[in-house]
Amino acid sequence: MSDVMRVPHDALRSTSVGSLMTKNVISVYPDDTLLVALEKLTQHAIGRLPVIDKETKEIVGIVSRTDLFSTYEKNIAR
Repeated sequence: MSDVMRVPHDALRSTSVGSLMTKNVISVYPDDTLLVALEKLTQHAIGRLPVIDKETKEIVGIVSRTDLFSTYEKNIAR
């Protein structure tokens, strides 16, 4: 969202996604812990992290702050 907010409203129709996208994306791997993901979200003030396969380097999912808190809450309830 912060990438889009940098674009003036009158330039939204003429600005390509590639010209404003974040290129050094903060991500996690499927075997990273919830704590690692939460630390990255907090340190970088972001709401979502792509989950990257270590071998193929492809995105296999997305984890959000809401996902982490929901999982944490469920574990605490047990």
